[in-house]
Amino acid sequence: MSNNRTGRFIQKTLIGSLACLGFNAFAEVKSLTSGELTDTYIKDSTIIVTPAVKAPAKKTTRTYTIAPGEPVKTESEEQADLETSLANEWQEYVDAAEFSKQRTREQELALANITTPDLIPLTERTLPYNMTLPEGAFTFEQVLGQTDTQPITLPYGDELNIQSNGQELTISVGNLPGVDPILLQQSLQGGLVNLKPRDNGGFDLTLTIPQQ
Repeated sequence: MSNNRTGRFIQKTLIGSLACLGFNAFAEVKSLTSGELTDTYIKDSTIIVTPAVKAPAKKTTRTYTIAPGEPVKTESEEQADLETSLANEWQEYVDAAEFSKQRTREQELALANITTPDLIPLTERTLPYNMTLPEGAFTFEQVLGQTDTQPITLPYGDELNIQSNGQELTISVGNLPGVDPILLQQSLQGGLVNLKPRDNGGFDLTLTIPQQ
């Protein structure tokens, strides 16, 4: 009778132990996710579970640049900078004024060293200042008092002449000695005035005489 009790106790103890082992094994299996299980097999009536090998975590490298901050100037330093800037501007004005004075002195010296150009001397020609223009047609020779017995040569030839046909008065000016050439770009025609430039300098001015 006692043997039967002992055998039943041992049997219950084994069943309880196996139940505990099975519960622990089941609890260990449930603690792993499906992604972590790589292989599950039975060896000698034992469930063996191996965890998955995790890939090494990707490392992220961050670079930080530490730059010095802008220096903070004191009020005295800002005042000193302002005074330096004003002094530099004033010096620039002084240098510019001195440069202008130097250029003026150089130009005056250059003008003083310029020699006077040689000009063609004027030929003295006596012209009567009390001459009067006659009415009607006339020539310059007649104005100068030329007669058939005492011819008069024009002082500058055709370079200076005046004549009239009774209706128009023509004044001709060419290249006179000692006078810069008179160069006109275009002619002028209109009304009572007709101005025609000469090819070699000078002009012929024709004025229409109003008829009464």
